[in-house]
Amino acid sequence: MRRGSTAFLALSTLVVLVAPVRADRSSASVLAGQVLGLFQRHCLECHGPRATEAPRLLDRTELVESLKALVPGRPEVSELNDFVAGGIMPPGLRPKVSRAEQLLVRDWILAGAPALAGENYILGLIAADSAAQKPTDLPFIRYFSLNHLLAAGKTSQQLEKQRSHLTDLLRHLSGQNADLLTALDPAGTVFRFDLRRLGWDRKPLNIVDFIKSPDGKSRLTTTDQKGDPTLYDLLLLDYPYALLPRQSEVFSTVARTYLRSGQLIRPIPYVRGDWFLAVASQGALHELLLNKKSELPLPGGARELYDAPIDLVQAQAELGLLIPREALKRDLAGKKFGKESLDRLTEGKTVSRIVWERAFPAVVAELNLGVPIYPDDGILTDDSPRAQPFAVEIKTREVKSNRFTATFQVDDELKIYVVNSAQDRIFLEVQITTDKGKKFRLTKPVALAPGKSWEYPEEGHLIFRDDDVGSITITVFASKTEFNEAQWLRDPAKPPVLLDRLVHRFYELDDSGQLRPGTDSGQMVRQSLKIEIRPKP
Repeated sequence: MRRGSTAFLALSTLVVLVAPVRADRSSASVLAGQVLGLFQRHCLECHGPRATEAPRLLDRTELVESLKALVPGRPEVSELNDFVAGGIMPPGLRPKVSRAEQLLVRDWILAGAPALAGENYILGLIAADSAAQKPTDLPFIRYFSLNHLLAAGKTSQQLEKQRSHLTDLLRHLSGQNADLLTALDPAGTVFRFDLRRLGWDRKPLNIVDFIKSPDGKSRLTTTDQKGDPTLYDLLLLDYPYALLPRQSEVFSTVARTYLRSGQLIRPIPYVRGDWFLAVASQGALHELLLNKKSELPLPGGARELYDAPIDLVQAQAELGLLIPREALKRDLAGKKFGKESLDRLTEGKTVSRIVWERAFPAVVAELNLGVPIYPDDGILTDDSPRAQPFAVEIKTREVKSNRFTATFQVDDELKIYVVNSAQDRIFLEVQITTDKGKKFRLTKPVALAPGKSWEYPEEGHLIFRDDDVGSITITVFASKTEFNEAQWLRDPAKPPVLLDRLVHRFYELDDSGQLRPGTDSGQMVRQSLKIEIRPKP
């Protein structure tokens, strides 16, 4: 776009002006939040993510590289600044941007025009906010974001509805009829909350292990309780949209301060509010987080936006605006991401939420946007969306009939086999989960040569009884390199032989905020087989 052009379209006709206070300019992220609020009030109706003509004000790459309308650090040669300060925009008789707001835009450009939406914007706000917290409070501070909805072009009304749903669900889960969220930006897209106010600092599960007693017998014993996960940690294990950005200074800052202080079970700085509304309003995670004494109603319609089909604009927003839209369209075409094709997005069509969710980690990895954090230790899915880097086969045999089958009945005798079909030695760990939530680990990580089988039990067989009727899922974790065994988590109120979770030490960060080698589960195989046990005729 050339200087003096009229590429800016008519701006919003909203007449309510709220001049921002020229306050804390020491934080570029706070400044970006103020400018986002300004643009949301005056500009995004015509120049938002779904604008048919340029400029799209939340697309920094377009403004800087394609249109040359924004020169970070130099407002005097930035056409965007001319349009705002010169009174050209908003056009016509619409209320003009105030002098205070003009100076705000100028200061934002001087500060390098930090992102107004997307991953870097969210992380910048978290870095600034967490740095302002008391050291005694910081371990309990957590964050939600709805910023991707604004970046996808959702209306102010839709955003406000999501904020209302999020507030109502937190009240329902905690039993507290209070304001539990604090907005970090004037646009109301990123929020802080305190685990203690929600009761999510509670640690319902203990880390346990078999310890040999003086009599030589092994007993399941509680270990160091300081490392026990909080309720919020257990939620993070199922979060499917987390990524570790590559070479991100702001993420490194967040990791060294906020993440280290919080000792989160996964290095996930925030959770998307629409995903939380979808999974915490029903099912296992609702039961996990619910204060059983709560009498406040469960909000309806909470899944509305989350369940909507995904188009290219939404996909770019959910990838944190880490890639320009045209580049994303080009890079998605004709490829498989995990087990999914996203060609429909490149054709101006949509894909379902489940297809996008399953493809998301592979998109992040294949497009080199960061390291995806797979929810391998979660409870919402038994299957893995990743393309398996090598072959592992799980088989179950009924011993008496010598048949390989996945269907059994009471009194049948079971033998489990895991076959290494790869060309190299692998290390594998095997777990069992019943449909009643019981968990068992059949082996710690053990080496298995190419073409060889691991058998369980090593001698004899298992016999199904009446209380086994239902389904059992056998899950194998396998890697070509050694990995740490899963930690056992158990509710101390339950019988000592039952486990509630098996959790690996995946995605650990070093002191500089970088991923420790050997902790990326994306390089592993996670494969499951579900078998059915029926009553005896």
